[in-house]
Amino acid sequence: MATQAFETAKDVEQPEDVPIVSSTTEKQNYGSKANSHDDGLMSKNKIAEEEHKLLPDTPDGRHPSLDVIRIVCIWLACVDHGETPFGYWNTMYVQSWVLQYLFLICGICFGMTKKGLPSYLSRLGMYFVIGVCCNWVAWAIAGLDWKHNSWDIVFQFWFVFGLMMYCVALYPFKQYLARVKNERRTSESSWAHFARGVAVLVLGFAVIKLLFRAMLIPIMQKEVAAPQANAISQMGSSAQFWGVPSDPHDAATWCGRFLTYLESSLASVYLVMVSPYLFSRLSAVGWLVIANNYYHRCFEYRGQDSRIFTGFDVTFLGLTCFYFGLQYRRVIGEYFVRYWFLFLFICALLWPPGTTGRWDEQPPTDPTKRLAYNFMEMIFVVFFLCAAERMADPKIFSEDRMDFMGNFTLLLFLVHKAVYILVPQPYCWYVILSLIPFCYTIQVCCSKPRRQPEQSAACEAVLLEKAS
Repeated sequence: MATQAFETAKDVEQPEDVPIVSSTTEKQNYGSKANSHDDGLMSKNKIAEEEHKLLPDTPDGRHPSLDVIRIVCIWLACVDHGETPFGYWNTMYVQSWVLQYLFLICGICFGMTKKGLPSYLSRLGMYFVIGVCCNWVAWAIAGLDWKHNSWDIVFQFWFVFGLMMYCVALYPFKQYLARVKNERRTSESSWAHFARGVAVLVLGFAVIKLLFRAMLIPIMQKEVAAPQANAISQMGSSAQFWGVPSDPHDAATWCGRFLTYLESSLASVYLVMVSPYLFSRLSAVGWLVIANNYYHRCFEYRGQDSRIFTGFDVTFLGLTCFYFGLQYRRVIGEYFVRYWFLFLFICALLWPPGTTGRWDEQPPTDPTKRLAYNFMEMIFVVFFLCAAERMADPKIFSEDRMDFMGNFTLLLFLVHKAVYILVPQPYCWYVILSLIPFCYTIQVCCSKPRRQPEQSAACEAVLLEKAS
């Protein structure tokens, strides 16, 4: 997980560029009329950008909804790894939001953190090493052939490994997004300005497609396919399960498809790099990235091997929306919450009751099914981006004291696969559930007691008296 995906609920980063409470007041402008007009325009656009912020300001800078969603997603992912059928039946439409929400939260928290990249990667690397060692010990104790199944030894920690690669790739973009947001100087837009922006975007997309389809794909199919097939054949059956072929002929086809995934991701990067200089509002960029991602996914076949790029695209989307916001998100979020029953009705139409299959692992080749499945995922992603803060009550932590669930999900993610290997069904579930009181006990023993309001006020009065 991202660093924040493994933190306890009480250890939540704050946005580093926006103060929690603003107490500034407007100063009267004594400049020229033109300057007054520009200031008024900038003030208007500033208000609009604040309205479209992804994470509204809170008094303490915490966002409990992100913690609750993260806990639920990790729990469901671990249950799915226990060979339960709920993923196959797509119960609660989990294929369309569990992994996607985790990547979104990782992108948001990567933008939110004040830690440097080495510190961020070192913590992720620590989780990776500890978790893989747990899996390896379980394989060795169970007498399984771990030497020829390195892919399965890593298993769930490919998520962490991929996230580390995403952080390295996105770190320059994080700095770029922060700089653009802080130095943004908006101006009045016009139809001519909008038309020029659209023309530049279309031209850029054409160049990217021409570069990949006419140059990179033929070269890579000729030079890389055979060595790649030989390397995959030595990694066990799990690598081939995810769509990476070991046959040289199939590897050439796979290599071409793999580069189309890269083309889509680079198109999203191009949008984020160029759009702030073409359009008047930063908050519109997120919608362009969403449109690009799901256009390619709805209308072009993407196999199970596309997961590495799907994770990058969603993480990049979360990072972009954290800095730039999402236009009209508050209005759309209100309608999502108000008409939640209609939202579920649409999902039932897109995934009719009785439909089975792991379409996330083996995407459908039928265009209609592919369109319905990816459109439903897009709805869930938009729902999160527009209404994440409405998905959980902060009293879950402030009153119900469920902070220990953050420690539980971290521990569960690290050891659940080892437990499944060593403990047969259904006893493995008793072992997993026994971790809850253990984590609660650790939380109670290590946490400091909270001061009551009366005690806090009394302490402040004493300090003021001594100071006087």
